[in-house]
Amino acid sequence: PDGTDKASLGKDVVRTITYKMADGSKAPEGTSQTLHFTASKVIDKVTGKVLETETKWSANQDFKDVASPSVKGYTPDPTVVSNKNIAHDSDDITEVVTYNADKQKASVTYVDETTGKNLKVDELNGVTNAKSGYTTADSIKTYQALGYTLVSDNTNGAEVVFDNDDNTDQAFKVKLSHGTITVTEEKPGKPGEPVDPDNPDGPK
Repeated sequence: PDGTDKASLGKDVVRTITYKMADGSKAPEGTSQTLHFTASKVIDKVTGKVLETETKWSANQDFKDVASPSVKGYTPDPTVVSNKNIAHDSDDITEVVTYNADKQKASVTYVDETTGKNLKVDELNGVTNAKSGYTTADSIKTYQALGYTLVSDNTNGAEVVFDNDDNTDQAFKVKLSHGTITVTEEKPGKPGEPVDPDNPDGPK
């Protein structure tokens, strides 16, 4: 009779899990699992008819829980994909796990190497792999106008980009030293006037 072929007595329910990053970066590869259900019918050997009108299907099943892969600097939602008590007539399941960037911090410390003291510390806040919008250029220019000379800048003058380390905050240093000017008989100073003509409010 109709409905007693192999295709009619078996059913698969497929669960597909896909991963995506909220910031558009590369996500882990997706995965899929399958539950297989079977049915049975009783046929009268003399008449060839199915004796029971209702098909008996195998019991409901559970998909195994799947922990979302760890991605440094990101938090998955949900952390575990769980689907239980699935019946043979359930539709295929699609689950999407979204990874959100974690909060990150960074600091830029400007150091007076001549005195060993910190001139200032700029605190930056953002999220994993995001641009901060911050460079050291304006601050360095301001200090140079005050007579300082740049020794080193481990941001390399580039915009600070937050990393993916949740446990350690980024720390950058800009080292400055006191600039000097030499006066001689041929090039004497003028007492009472600015040492640096371009900084009239600076030292006299």
